[in-house]
Amino acid sequence: MQKVTYKKWIGIFLVVCAVLLMVSTIVLGVTYNTFTGTMGMVFGVLYLTKPAIEYNDEDIMVKNMFGKTMKQFSVKTDKIEIKDGIAYANDKKLFPGYKSLNSDEYAKLLNYIGAIKK
Repeated sequence: MQKVTYKKWIGIFLVVCAVLLMVSTIVLGVTYNTFTGTMGMVFGVLYLTKPAIEYNDEDIMVKNMFGKTMKQFSVKTDKIEIKDGIAYANDKKLFPGYKSLNSDEYAKLLNYIGAIKK
């Protein structure tokens, strides 16, 4: 199973911001920053650990940040193609937020799609 993850700097940025918000909680007391910092920490860790897309010889699965499969496309039956460096499945973008994905891993996915469609 191959994976396409998010760009690491996004997750690191979220974690750093969350830490700063949690530090401000120490100074200011429990406020909305406590909740915001906790949520930022959770989302930052999820960005760093969870894949956005998983694919194998039969399927391409688009996942949400919590790991649940949101869309699943069959390589053999669905119309999967590349237009202008963007992957499309059934005439819709495979992953609308493709710019937030790891560029090298996304390029491997595009090469894989190009190879199977020949």
